[in-house]
Amino acid sequence: MVATICDTTHALLQSGDAPIRLVEFFDYACGVCQQFKPVLDKVAEAHGDKLVVYYMMYPTGKWVDSKSAGQAAIAAARQAKFKEMHALLFSRSPAHNREAVMLYAKELGLDLAKFTKDYEEAAAQVASDGAQGEKVGVHGTPTVFFNERRYTGLLNARYLGMWIEEEVAVNR
Repeated sequence: MVATICDTTHALLQSGDAPIRLVEFFDYACGVCQQFKPVLDKVAEAHGDKLVVYYMMYPTGKWVDSKSAGQAAIAAARQAKFKEMHALLFSRSPAHNREAVMLYAKELGLDLAKFTKDYEEAAAQVASDGAQGEKVGVHGTPTVFFNERRYTGLLNARYLGMWIEEEVAVNR
């Protein structure tokens, strides 16, 4: 189910052949997503050899500029700066309008002409991510899947780590 929706544009690859695919549907303006970011960073660092993380844009519609933020992240990924833009978007939330994200791109030293073109093209990918989330039953953010299984536990590093270890043990 979820395995078919991931796009490597969104992946922060710790290991290309990792046994665990973690998919997070999120919204850059979501406060819970913002709080979850350092938790997921910690989990990815601790389990990097076992894990590949896919970030799926899921603008909930509660914040006007969430789509713009998603487009900016995808455009930055096309210049190998997803991780940096991802962190910047969360740290500057909810200031995600077109003008703001163009300033972020400049701050990160991105090629602005390419970024602008990629930003416009990324609108279709943000819409596609949202549609894919709806297809797999995402109703809010953040929503996390491990190897096609929806994670329903607490959003803390300890419990996420336990799920990763269980997935590794089951899929050996």
